[in-house]
Amino acid sequence: MYILTLIKANLRHKKANFISIMVLMFIISILITAAMGISKETSSHIDEAFDNADIGDLMLWYVPGALTDDDIKKITDLDEIEKVDKVNAVYTNEKDDVLVSGKKAGQVFDFQVYDKDSHPFHVYNDQLSGFLTKDTQLKQGEIYIPVCFTSKYSSKIGDKVEIKTDCYQKTYTVKGFLEEPTMGNPVINGYKNVFLSKEDFDELYEKTKEKDADLSVTEIVQVYCKEDTSLSDNELNILLNDTARMIERIQRFPDCSLKIILLSLLIFLLQCFVFLLGFYFLLF
Repeated sequence: MYILTLIKANLRHKKANFISIMVLMFIISILITAAMGISKETSSHIDEAFDNADIGDLMLWYVPGALTDDDIKKITDLDEIEKVDKVNAVYTNEKDDVLVSGKKAGQVFDFQVYDKDSHPFHVYNDQLSGFLTKDTQLKQGEIYIPVCFTSKYSSKIGDKVEIKTDCYQKTYTVKGFLEEPTMGNPVINGYKNVFLSKEDFDELYEKTKEKDADLSVTEIVQVYCKEDTSLSDNELNILLNDTARMIERIQRFPDCSLKIILLSLLIFLLQCFVFLLGFYFLLF
């Protein structure tokens, strides 16, 4: 009862403070609501992009040979699994080993083969207003990069992407930009997937296996569940690990989940701070 009386008294004498706090809380609530709406819309768009590019329900990175053909067969034979796809990739160990449009990238790159038949990522037209439907295959010396590079590095068609390590130097010409949902989101800063012709990738892969300590080879494994599968992500992980120790042998996970968790935690702490600040002004 005493606290209620104190609050009422403060409301009469500190109306300006109270109104300011209420306005601040209102603005923050609008921003949070807008952010949640954008997040939902973005999630829907990403799901659609995953379907368009035929991306698996689970994507994991392994040291080459960590998963044998027998392991893949065990997983494929599960009633819940439709198929398993495995592709080779080369990634940079140092964040300054790649230059994009003349700028040090400052992040890790995964180099892969662009194969429009197995993973048909959408390639943007020159105006970035739509997607190309033909003539998207890469020639030697060409590279596709995520569309977010147009804002991050001011990249444009014809720019150069350079690998500069102690043992390997190579320059590629940007043929275009693609919608790459696994790592192409600008929120995900740790890794980026870029795509080469088969000839250029094979050369890079072999050179990396030979001697380049600044680059590493890896295998990207994608697991596709059947449409009628009702497994949660956690249940799927447990099933794969029990079947072929698939989870405990991974080389690394993408970092997007951690960023989402941190963003949610930041929003929660901001809400708590505003609430406590308002309560403080009401009492004192």
